[in-house]
Amino acid sequence: MALDLARYARHDDRQSDRTGWLILVVALVVGLALRLWVILHGVEVADVQHLHGIGRYFLEGKNPYRLPPFESNFPPIALYLEAAAVLASTATKIPFYVLFKFWPLASDLGTTLVIFFLLRQHGRSVRWAAIWASIFILNPVSILITAAHGNLDPVSNFFSVLALALIVWNPGRLFAWSALALGVAIGVKPNPVLLVPILAGYPGLSVRNRIAFCAVCALPAGLTFIPFFIDTPSGVIGNVFGYTGELDFGYAAIVRLLWYFKTGSLNLPGTVPMDLSITRLTFVAAYLALLAHATGRVHPARIVMLVYLLFYVLFSGLSAQYFVWIVPFAVIVGDWLVLAYSAWATIGLVGFYVFFWPPILFGDLFTLPDQLPRMAPFYFRSMVAMWGGNVVWLVVALRNLIFVEAEGPTPRTSPDAVGKAQKLVDRLRPFAINIAGTIFAFSLIPVIRIVAFMIEALRE
Repeated sequence: MALDLARYARHDDRQSDRTGWLILVVALVVGLALRLWVILHGVEVADVQHLHGIGRYFLEGKNPYRLPPFESNFPPIALYLEAAAVLASTATKIPFYVLFKFWPLASDLGTTLVIFFLLRQHGRSVRWAAIWASIFILNPVSILITAAHGNLDPVSNFFSVLALALIVWNPGRLFAWSALALGVAIGVKPNPVLLVPILAGYPGLSVRNRIAFCAVCALPAGLTFIPFFIDTPSGVIGNVFGYTGELDFGYAAIVRLLWYFKTGSLNLPGTVPMDLSITRLTFVAAYLALLAHATGRVHPARIVMLVYLLFYVLFSGLSAQYFVWIVPFAVIVGDWLVLAYSAWATIGLVGFYVFFWPPILFGDLFTLPDQLPRMAPFYFRSMVAMWGGNVVWLVVALRNLIFVEAEGPTPRTSPDAVGKAQKLVDRLRPFAINIAGTIFAFSLIPVIRIVAFMIEALRE
């Protein structure tokens, strides 16, 4: 009887594994088909049109960082991806917007597979890993940014997730490869630099390994920046490091739309747009406090998820493509609120597109002329729902960080990795949290003043 039960258990496991593999394959096929359909019905507009121009400019032998500030604000590896799509388009006569979007398309497929195998490495069943990987590849936010909007954020996401997977799989042997993957991610888009201290602080690495990790991370972007920086250091700094973002999402968009309803202008009064750049300091302070509390103690995917939530809630200069950053990390964590996020973020993205860029959303299917005034109420409501939902998720995630810190595949530091340096870091954590918290509190003062000024202006 015991042998029969064991045989049935093995049969159930094999059946569950087959079901899991089927789920994964079907999700990959459906996710690929949806993206291809949207891509093939797209048009060249907004970011894709701009990047097409930058790619051609670069291929003409010109330095894109000599353009006015914010015209070319991506690191150099992005330039090579844009140029490759231009060359392929010229050679094949396939439209640039189709070929360019194959970079994020391939990255989404790669990210799905990395998520699946990372979850399997954490001991999850094939079915469980397949379901969560499917949540990513079928996620409407990912589909919108990859296939409709078109940008390189999914590419940097892939290399960021790969870097996380490598450091988790074997920190001792794979930390250099992890650092290289993260360096490539930074060389495509700057935001993965936020992951450097999170992954460099992974348990089990020696001080020498942590220093080497940071050094290797700097190589891809650093080496490719050299010729451009030599040619125009001010252009590189102004375009890449001086970019403050757009007021298209978050609470800044809500205030901006209230001003639009009152005056008919999307330009906030006076120096308010520039003054809102102080929110970078607000975010950085909160980010440093989170690092001090969680690095080396909490699974890195959870920390990254919280970093991006802080970014969405606190920072004012948000663009549409940024909202795909969080999705793969929330999936790795297994946070079911990513499903709710997918709903309100999709509503927010649709609200933004129908207000500013209907062709992004509808492609060559049909046009919606003169929609800007008519769609303003929907855009406003979608921003309230999106920002409010992110605030709720942040509160829940912070509560889980504080009170359920040990849940999930949290890495544990081996005894031989805890030396004097680690003990010193542990002693300095409260001090670092207090310093970062103080900076955060003081940075809120000018933000509150700006909001109060806008409330008073709206009441006049």
